[in-house]
Amino acid sequence: MHRCAGEPDDACAVRALPHGRRLRGRDRAELEEYIRPTGFYRNKATSLLGLGAALVERHDGEVPNKLDQLVKLPGVGRKTANVVLGEAFGLPGITVDTHFGRLVRRWGWTAEEDPVKVEFAVGDLFPRKDWTMLSQRVIWHGRRICHARKPACGACPLARDCPAFGEGPTDFDEAAALVKGDEREHLLALVSSS
Repeated sequence: MHRCAGEPDDACAVRALPHGRRLRGRDRAELEEYIRPTGFYRNKATSLLGLGAALVERHDGEVPNKLDQLVKLPGVGRKTANVVLGEAFGLPGITVDTHFGRLVRRWGWTAEEDPVKVEFAVGDLFPRKDWTMLSQRVIWHGRRICHARKPACGACPLARDCPAFGEGPTDFDEAAALVKGDEREHLLALVSSS
């Protein structure tokens, strides 16, 4: 099975998924094997097969470009709909996942807990054209550096401007050990050279 070098498994699998018409009749075992690296592959296979059928029945096999239509599809919530709008159609959307919500509260952008309220509160702070990239960058930062239990404060390129600096280790070496991802060495070089 083809894999996308250098891409996260979930991004590769989603990008490579077939058009709704081909997805509808796809062999379940083959689909499960293909998306296995993304985790929860059995549940996702069920959602994807239902999604393929719904796309054909409701949208002539095409993915709609409207939030209200996307969220009515099986397995598609507001978070996924905003990703699809931003990535597939270039339409701005704020993707509120656990990382995004945690960081915007940590940074004092909002105190809201409800993802929809977070989306609207943060949307009021930034130009609409920047929403998709903002979401990607905040989520990326939350996955790599600003972790839930122990943020890598001492190895964070945003430390000087962060109102939550000190919630995690501030010593560079201790914080550096917490930084995750393939870009780890590059990130650490940015901080250690500043």
